[in-house]
Amino acid sequence: MYYTYIWKHPNGVPFYVGATKSVYRTNPRNKTSRNAFAMATHQRIGAGNVIYEVHTLDSMEEALSLEAAFIAEYGRICEGTGSLTNITPGGDNSTSIAGRAALSAAMKISSAGGKNPSKRPEVRAKLVAVWENPEYREHQRIAHIGKLICSEENRERLRQIALDPNSPLQQVQFHKILNTDPDIKAKRVAAIRTPESRAKKSATLNDPEKKTKRLATLKATIASPEYQAKLDLRRKPKPPKLSPEELRILRSERMKAHNADKEYTEKRLAGIRSPEGRAKISAGVYASMEQRLVTMQTPEVQAKLRAPKSDEYKAKMSEVKRLYWETKKGT
Repeated sequence: MYYTYIWKHPNGVPFYVGATKSVYRTNPRNKTSRNAFAMATHQRIGAGNVIYEVHTLDSMEEALSLEAAFIAEYGRICEGTGSLTNITPGGDNSTSIAGRAALSAAMKISSAGGKNPSKRPEVRAKLVAVWENPEYREHQRIAHIGKLICSEENRERLRQIALDPNSPLQQVQFHKILNTDPDIKAKRVAAIRTPESRAKKSATLNDPEKKTKRLATLKATIASPEYQAKLDLRRKPKPPKLSPEELRILRSERMKAHNADKEYTEKRLAGIRSPEGRAKISAGVYASMEQRLVTMQTPEVQAKLRAPKSDEYKAKMSEVKRLYWETKKGT
């Protein structure tokens, strides 16, 4: 079954017309969302005071057609033709991607030319003056404490809706329409780059109280067991610390494995024999020779060379030479 419904003021004047496949949305006492104009009127009247009229139909096409007929009959406030708070003329099925794109275009048109009361300078000045009152802001903050929208259960529900693949937030095509719209992009970029916007962001980031709170929150998050558990999953396990002898053995084994690998050896020899490789080796040899000459000419090294050799040093050098010549004779 499909439904077309009309919400009315207590005096019987209609202020919203809709079409749906859910009978739940037809009841103004149920928590559902509409456009800002309709919700403001609904809140001002009170859910219990709204009169509603429901028509049952066999298909969504019939429900949308009847919705469009009612909207045309009663007229819309944004067009100056009637009492309805509807943004579109109806019949467009705003739950589809094409319907949402049409709704977005209709809202642009309805908000242009001073048709949106909240964009008029005198109305905006009144709204700003109200919200600049600290007592009013504190009253609104306290009024929302403990409400369903601020509860952890509702936040988790909204999070799951956002993660749902069938959620409009996950529908890439709709986001492509918004992100490729040149008007939306130009408006967004212009708003971000205005001096007022930059000054506001800078003031927020540099506010000592907010900065202290932000750093405290960040430190608490990093120190939390949940965050540390996530980091442990991302971190690579550290290799055990090896002794100098174990490091020598490990490097020797790696070198042997590399030398036994024919592909690695061929690649290394090709790199050494290439013009670039030879140029790098020559440059390295020359740099090493120059550094050695500079080091040899320092007073400290010259003093060591001229110093008399100890008996231990002479015995060590003699043993090194003996082993060297034995090796040469053996080969």
